[in-house]
Amino acid sequence: MLIFNIENITALDIPVLAEIEREESMLCGWSENSLLSELKKENAIMLKATDGGVICGFITAEKVLDEVNINNVAVNAQFRRNGVATALLKELEAQTPDVKFYLLEVRESNAPAISLYTSLGFEIAGKRKNFYYNPPEDALIMIKGYW
Repeated sequence: MLIFNIENITALDIPVLAEIEREESMLCGWSENSLLSELKKENAIMLKATDGGVICGFITAEKVLDEVNINNVAVNAQFRRNGVATALLKELEAQTPDVKFYLLEVRESNAPAISLYTSLGFEIAGKRKNFYYNPPEDALIMIKGYW
């Protein structure tokens, strides 16, 4: 497992993050405009993992009172299976010690992500029908903590 630097995302990072989304990460990734809009939110938490100045992955989330909604976890394909997502999720938790629970959605077919989240203490709490598009797919709602 590699050791990554984890830092806050800045506006200068947005084009690289959007490229990770387009090329490596998701079937229907976030655009530069969407990522920039997230960055401008007052309650946003956006972190990147870097290795030698290269952005390996990132996480976007929103803290609302005593909960964190994780909106996106994306890892560049060449850095997958090296602990990037785990490091980002653990840093998110470290930065939000007063949170009671974390919530995220994941494609029902994304077995590697579901396995990762389960290994970090997330549990399946429900399903959102047709949550994703391109292709259409249900999302599993996963929660860590108590509410």
